[in-house]
Amino acid sequence: MWLTRSISLVTPLLSSPPWSISSTSISSRQRHRHLRDPRYRRHFHQHHQHHHHHEWTHLTVEWSPRIAKLYEDNNTFADLPTTHFVFPDLPNIYTPEHRSRYFKLIPPKQRIQTLAVCNHETWQSFVKTAKDRLLGNIDGSDDDGDEASNAFISNLHGGKLLIVGGNNKNGATIKVSTEQAVKILRSELGATVELWAVADPNDPDSPQRVSAKVNSGVDGFLTQPLLGSLAWDTLFSYEMGDASLVVGMACPRSSDQLRFWQQLLDRPELLNDDPLFQSHLEYFSRSEHSSSAAWIRNEVQQCFTNSKTNGVGNSIHGIHFMPLRNVEDLVAVLGSLDVPQQKKLNGQVEWQP
Repeated sequence: MWLTRSISLVTPLLSSPPWSISSTSISSRQRHRHLRDPRYRRHFHQHHQHHHHHEWTHLTVEWSPRIAKLYEDNNTFADLPTTHFVFPDLPNIYTPEHRSRYFKLIPPKQRIQTLAVCNHETWQSFVKTAKDRLLGNIDGSDDDGDEASNAFISNLHGGKLLIVGGNNKNGATIKVSTEQAVKILRSELGATVELWAVADPNDPDSPQRVSAKVNSGVDGFLTQPLLGSLAWDTLFSYEMGDASLVVGMACPRSSDQLRFWQQLLDRPELLNDDPLFQSHLEYFSRSEHSSSAAWIRNEVQQCFTNSKTNGVGNSIHGIHFMPLRNVEDLVAVLGSLDVPQQKKLNGQVEWQP
């Protein structure tokens, strides 16, 4: 995982899958529901001013041993609309055997591999590891030499690296920003490799960092989960340029797991009194039979509608699911999405709701 360290009811769950919703299909009853949600009160009027044709090109999933087992044993993802799987850069948790399994199961164009700066002592090591990840090398061997490797990478249309500072920034030997790391990799790898970064809308200061990363040449962003109204306000202020934005989606099964995500995001002061976060807690506390899959579907719904109603929506290109251990709900939600039109585009699936 690339994580760094008056209460209204939750918006009623809508039955229509997000892919089938058009920008003009909101009923008067749904209008009332949206206005009760903190994510919509400030931005609802824009919904009737902008009717964009919107496409999502990314439904990504955080890789884990549980995901690997589902993929390998049951071929679960064969009929699901997943586009990419994101492999974390946590060497204390994920062994070379885990990565080898990932390389075996996931085609290169469906890989997004995290590369943490803090795990390297030299820039040579950092760049070499980036090339190995793209080439599918496990042991760092490069029998064909740098020239052959560079030629292969230059023709690798669709390869993606997710550049992060990492969880051990204080102990890192290389103390540079993500922007500097992106510029170095761009000069070494060329323009065909997509370099992505992380954004945390829960941090009110993140718009400045996002702008700096965009200016450094970042191609896209995966965000942390948006669990509070402040995070949505911050997201709406991002200036993305041509970079893609894929919104992080937590998959909690209980109020305790929501609290766990609050701890992971390390912003308790921003969520304790937040009306949206409190409404999420209330939903899971209402009954032990509250459907966690329905909650996730509703959040997907909100992301899709927000992507059609706000200026930043032109740059929202999908959702990054972070299920932790909740793979059952992940499969159920992905399986319930109505995808009326799919077409293969450079190994990706493009949705046209």
